Order: sequence, then structure tokens, then C-alpha cells
Amino acid sequence: MIVILHSLETYVLNPKLMSAKTKIPVFLVFIILMVSEHYIGVWGLLFGIPLFMFFLDILDIKVGSNSR
Repeated sequence: MIVILHSLETYVLNPKLMSAKTKIPVFLVFIILMVSEHYIGVWGLLFGIPLFMFFLDILDIKVGSNSR
């Protein structure tokens, strides 16, 4: 039961909630979380999206309705 709930949260709820806050498409959030978890581990799940947003800000790339 714990594995099922954790999988549901990791692969469905977390990308959906993160995409709603950051205005990044759900598929891209899912890919970012998968890649960051692979390379950084559990810390990647925590810091993957903020790091991605930081790099987008540095490169001055506008995403979604955050366009200025």
C-alpha cells in the first residue's frame, strides 16, 4: 500500500502540483523530476524544479503565462 501511494504521489500528484505553480507543462515537470532524481537522488526531487527555474531565469527564457 505504501509503495502504491508513494508511486501515485511521485508520478501523478507532484508533477501536477508543480506544473500548476510554475506554469511549466506537466510532461516537462515529470521529465525534470525523473532526470534530477536519477542524477542527484532524493535531493533532485526537492531541488530539480527550482534549479530548472533558476536556469530558465538566468537564460532569460519565458515559460507559460510567466511571460513578461
